[in-house]
This record gives sequence, structure tokens and C-alpha cells, in this order.
Amino acid sequence: MNTLVRQRSWRPALLAWAVEVRGLPYVWGETDCGALVCKALRLQFGVDLFASLPSWSSARSALRAWGTLLKEAGGYTALLSRMGATEVRGRVRGRWPMGTILISRENVGPLPALGIYVDPIVVQSDQECGVQWSDPATADIESAWLFEQVVLSHG
Repeated sequence: MNTLVRQRSWRPALLAWAVEVRGLPYVWGETDCGALVCKALRLQFGVDLFASLPSWSSARSALRAWGTLLKEAGGYTALLSRMGATEVRGRVRGRWPMGTILISRENVGPLPALGIYVDPIVVQSDQECGVQWSDPATADIESAWLFEQVVLSHG
């Protein structure tokens, strides 16, 4: 087992990324909510935490890739917990800690939508509007997960 800690420059990198992706069109495997979370975590930890996940370019192939992973793990919460994330219960002044992964109550097909909290906004993606920023006060969040370190298991 390996433990990774966040990169020294993760905060400015995440802020710059949030500005860079805002307004991009929705593209499966590039700017869908799963791809955004993968990229946000890569910026925080310096490695692709989901490198073994098959690439996807459609709703069907995304469901296949994520569905298989989530089924094996027992769902998002079990996967994130096993990887070292802790659930953030409640918010301080309507906010979560920077870099928190948000699991929405809304679904994208059979999977819940995901977002990333980049203080003071939520970065999320929508098929109709593309990548957008939203007000965290209006976010309908089922759970929030924060990685301060990641546990990688091999084998």
C-alpha cells in the first residue's frame, strides 16, 4: 500500500483549472463530471488515481467504465472511503473545504452527478450547458468527500 499526500501547489493549480474549464462544452471522457473529478484529483495529488479505468467517449462507455468500478467497490462512498477520503458532514458558512468531491442527489442516467468544490464555487458539468460554476448554497448534495491523502492499494 502507498499513501500519497497533496502536491505543494495544488490550490493554485485547482483554481487555475477551474477558470480554464469554465464554459467548455460537455464532452464524454473529457469534461463530463467523472472526467472533471479525475482531473481535479490529479491536480491535487500529481498522479491519475483512476489510470486503470478504461477511457470513455459516450454515456454507454462511461457507464460501463464507472459502473464496473463502482459495482466492484460497492458504490461511490465505499470507493472514496477505501481510497482514504473522509466524509465532510455539514458546511461552514455554506462552504466545504477546497477540493471536496461532491456527490449530487441528481443523477446522470443511472449514476449520480459529481462536482468539485473550488472555493467559492462548485465546478460541475451538464450535457446542455457544459462546464459551469454554481453557487454552493443552491447545490443539492447527497454527500461530500475530502481527500487529504490517498491510499493506493496494489494487487
